[in-house]
Amino acid sequence: NGISANGSVIYGWAEPNWTRTAAIWYNDEMILIDETQYGEAWGASPSGNYVTGGIGADGFIWSPTEGVTLFQNTLSSGAISPTSVLDDGTVFGYTSEGWPPTPDTRRAFVRHPAGAMETFNEYVASRGWFDASDWIFFSVNDVTPDGNQFVGAAELPNGDWISFFLDLEPGTPIIEVNPLVITETLISEETSTQTISIENVGDGYLLYNALVQYTAADPKVKQVPVGENFKSGEISLGKRKMLENDENAAPKSAKGTTLNYDGNNIDAIGLIAGGTFYGASRFLSEITSVFEGYQLESVDVYVGDLPTAIKLMIWDAGTTTSAGTLLYEQAFTPDQASWNTVTLESPVEITGSDIWIGFEITHIAGVYVLGIDGGPADPNGGWLSIDAEEWERINDYGLNSNWNIRANLSFNGLNWLSLSPASGILEEEQSEGMVLSFDAAGLEVGSYTANIRISSNDAENSLIIIPVTLVVEQEVNIADNMQIFSINVFPNPASNIVNIISEYEIEQITIVNMLGQKVYSSNVNNQRAVFDVSGYKDGMYFIHVLTQQGIYSKGLQVVK
Repeated sequence: NGISANGSVIYGWAEPNWTRTAAIWYNDEMILIDETQYGEAWGASPSGNYVTGGIGADGFIWSPTEGVTLFQNTLSSGAISPTSVLDDGTVFGYTSEGWPPTPDTRRAFVRHPAGAMETFNEYVASRGWFDASDWIFFSVNDVTPDGNQFVGAAELPNGDWISFFLDLEPGTPIIEVNPLVITETLISEETSTQTISIENVGDGYLLYNALVQYTAADPKVKQVPVGENFKSGEISLGKRKMLENDENAAPKSAKGTTLNYDGNNIDAIGLIAGGTFYGASRFLSEITSVFEGYQLESVDVYVGDLPTAIKLMIWDAGTTTSAGTLLYEQAFTPDQASWNTVTLESPVEITGSDIWIGFEITHIAGVYVLGIDGGPADPNGGWLSIDAEEWERINDYGLNSNWNIRANLSFNGLNWLSLSPASGILEEEQSEGMVLSFDAAGLEVGSYTANIRISSNDAENSLIIIPVTLVVEQEVNIADNMQIFSINVFPNPASNIVNIISEYEIEQITIVNMLGQKVYSSNVNNQRAVFDVSGYKDGMYFIHVLTQQGIYSKGLQVVK
């Protein structure tokens, strides 16, 4: 079937007993993987240190130093057909359901050196191709030695079947975004637009995705009582050691608002003797207060071995070392050795207080269920309990890890900011404008904040966060005589002297910051007023001008 790039290995098949079986010619010797089973060798690494193919119902990888390793299809119940392998032992190919293995029943896969498998869709998505989920990759048939260029078959988003050439490293794109801070001021019910420039100043193709993440304009941290540290030291924990040094990446939230302490999964934990235990992460008010008013809509968790029973548990704030009142529970049936997304039947509102998110797990001996990362441990990323009353940390048992628990939030308020386009592909030196649309309809007078999160395949700057502030103000408060008056505030933005000119006599001026704190107040009794903001910090302030005709409120941006 072929030869390694350096010429050291020839691979294919032979029929020593009238049964086709995988064969390798290496060091002037014919090597048969298993002459009793049907099979074929389909690929060799460039240096000849690995050969891969199929034997019986399994895939295999052969090495002159390590011999033969068989592996099964852990992605589906179908057959497995490895087609190519890299010098690090990464295997590519396809799985298939039924016979014949027509394209629509095939799915391309990747097997990592330590044994973990994932679909090719997941693999290319993890390498920065945002549109991978819209495709169906039937097979990978070959790959270049650097692991960056692939050929195979796929189904396009429109349903067409095609052969593809895919280059995951076509250059070194560099993203440049301007401006990096956005402020807009609107009267209630008004709309407006601004434009962000996105440019590729590197080489190759720049792929970017953008989304809006709303935040609380004035987050208030809610403290909890200090609890006592509890260390029983009596819980016997065991690790599954399922993936050795390999990592299993979690799915990414489409909304981009995820609370978590963990990294990729590397293992799973359980009670050596079996039984019931609780694992949870405590998300502090310092984290949740920014997302007050959001809803907890789903939780991602890595499950290793299958438990007897597992239940999602959500607790209110308690102390610094123990969970509070149980807010929500939901049993579910997980998939083994994979990330599971538990969608809440009734979303839980984020109040800005601490929230504990975890699982009640019951299992037999020798079963290790709840996934952990490779650390470093966060003090609130790995809480453990036998009764959900007294909590201790898995770090106390020598595990420098966090639970693989991730909370996915959704915004539950008015969507006052939208983007277009929200994604794009830019060639070298190409730029385009992303239009931000502001809509103050239905918003009360006040300040609203959000972040625009721009992800890209710029390896050195893969995430750019642009803070956005929208100030909604009333131009005038009309008095009983229904007279409308005008007031001019300039310059705005300002760095030192600010002038105010009113059609009517100004009685008083008050200035407050974004926290609602009064920073200036003065009686004027004149139609003109002047004040100095050179001593103020950069940011947004509100000016309230009192006259006999009413109160005029306007936002003032201070920029040094």
